[in-house]
Amino acid sequence: VTGTVGLEAVIRGKHALIFGHAWYMECEGVFDIKNHKDLNRAIAQLELGESIENHKVDSFLYVIESVSFPTYLNPGNKVGVSLDAIQNINNLTACLLKYSNKV
Repeated sequence: VTGTVGLEAVIRGKHALIFGHAWYMECEGVFDIKNHKDLNRAIAQLELGESIENHKVDSFLYVIESVSFPTYLNPGNKVGVSLDAIQNINNLTACLLKYSNKV
């Protein structure tokens, strides 16, 4: 309930209820459910017809992309990434260096 299907839903204008930690939990249209009260609140908002503002989803994705590094951790995750091994190592290194100073 925290996989990519939730993000795919909000991209398509459908709300997502997540019951755990998801990297996109702050995205427009996502309800972060931690307890029964959160679930009831989400259902009440949905019953009122709350809609998703697509421009907010687009903005969220734009920001994520702007701070992301194209890379893969193992060859099985290389699908869709057109980097050779050296470029991948350079991107991983840049990412680690950038964020290691912020911990």
